Amino acid sequence: MNYADLKLQFHESAALRLLRADTAPFALAVLFTAFKRDNVPSVNESRLRAILEAELGELRDVEESDSTREPKTTSMSGAINPMGIFGDINLMVKTNQFVS
Repeated sequence: MNYADLKLQFHESAALRLLRADTAPFALAVLFTAFKRDNVPSVNESRLRAILEAELGELRDVEESDSTREPKTTSMSGAINPMGIFGDINLMVKTNQFVS
């Protein structure tokens, strides 16, 4: 593997785009909960949505408690587009780019 191959992978790989995104820590937390914490090889979409909603709820709670302490100019949960995360996850599943 050389520079050109890696550059192409970084451009075309949904998995690598997901990891390079500003929301990567959030996406990894959701995936960790879905697959590692529950120790399952696959998760249906409704379960994944429930996990995502729970993670977003926790993030909003943390931001609300932080906002009472000090003013904030940006909101992480407001910057997260759940459908964008699901789109990348769905693309990775369809193209078999998940590595267990």
